[in-house]
Amino acid sequence: MIYNLRLFTRAAILQKLDRQNLLCFLRNFQEYFSTKNPPYRLPDGEIYDDFDFESLAREFATPVFDGTTKMFDVLELIESMSRPKYAPFVLEYLEDSLFRRDFDPENAALNNALLVYLQDPIQLFKIRESVQIENPQHYTIVKGKKQDAPLKFQETFVSELSRRLDDIYESKRFGRGVRVKHYTVQDEEFFLIRKGLPHTYQATVGKDLSTVGIYFRPEQFDVVIYSPARNELKLAISNARKWMRSVYPITFSQVFFGTPDGFEEKRCLSFAEFQQIGEKALQCAPGDPITSVIVTEITSIRSTGEDTLLNSGDRGICMEQTLRVDNFFLRAKRFGILLRDLGEITAMKLVFYFGREKRTVILRNGNGYGFKLDARGLLIEKWLYDHGFIVDV
Repeated sequence: MIYNLRLFTRAAILQKLDRQNLLCFLRNFQEYFSTKNPPYRLPDGEIYDDFDFESLAREFATPVFDGTTKMFDVLELIESMSRPKYAPFVLEYLEDSLFRRDFDPENAALNNALLVYLQDPIQLFKIRESVQIENPQHYTIVKGKKQDAPLKFQETFVSELSRRLDDIYESKRFGRGVRVKHYTVQDEEFFLIRKGLPHTYQATVGKDLSTVGIYFRPEQFDVVIYSPARNELKLAISNARKWMRSVYPITFSQVFFGTPDGFEEKRCLSFAEFQQIGEKALQCAPGDPITSVIVTEITSIRSTGEDTLLNSGDRGICMEQTLRVDNFFLRAKRFGILLRDLGEITAMKLVFYFGREKRTVILRNGNGYGFKLDARGLLIEKWLYDHGFIVDV
């Protein structure tokens, strides 16, 4: 039987856990250990140096699921929250709490996650969800059709989305397990969509006629953001299950508007204004949190008379070129490069400065852009709208 535990199945790691917290965790799942055949006996008092950590690691490595406990779900959660992606947020939560503890730095992340679970299990899930909401770094924009009045969000939308997406997921033979969580962030509606379960259960018959196998299947998380002011969806879809890209606009439209065609994918990123006015398109207003913006990379298609290059329809003979520089306009002034000579711009890399800190953003011709939509990401998105890089279609 298989389960994707990589830390709790190593005796050397278990030895470095806070022993009082480890024992408390084990006693929370006393039923699991006592009903095993043969039962696994937990320590009566404390965990001392002579405790057999190797045998406990084997117990975690060879789970037997009896349908009454979710101990291995919890172990997987604690492990995942100790990884670099989540550990800083767990530590930040502990620093503001009354039950912070100083652990050995070598194993502090796992100890911190275990401590948060023991003190407030729900909080560990909340931390994970908050990070996942801000984690995607590339979005596809899907514009909604013009509505007579702004959409009034209803809490019933969440359960209806869960039901419809669960049905679709099952129809594709991936089983049920879709769950939708909803958050409101700066007047936008964020939906965290979990596809699949932490693991699947498949019954197997052993010699004792009661063995049940547990097979790990990682959860996948998508983020969909709805902007009522602009009536648009932003989709961030995990690498697997890309077919969900066409499912989300239809499903959200059915739930929001009662019709499947309320959203449509159209080109909404444009470099036209930038090519027309040049460096002026990058100017920032005094007092703006974004203090300056520079261009470090431009990809474009331009015509050329060289017969050795690929002929591309009525464009004539064309070639794609990418120019990478520290600062495009400084280099352009020095060498006399004109923006119009580059041809049609298809992608750009911009660097946004917030004082001394900076954020890199990639824009591609069409309806997708790559940057993290956290607090600064939302400021960048507004800047792109205000400066004509994202246009209403």
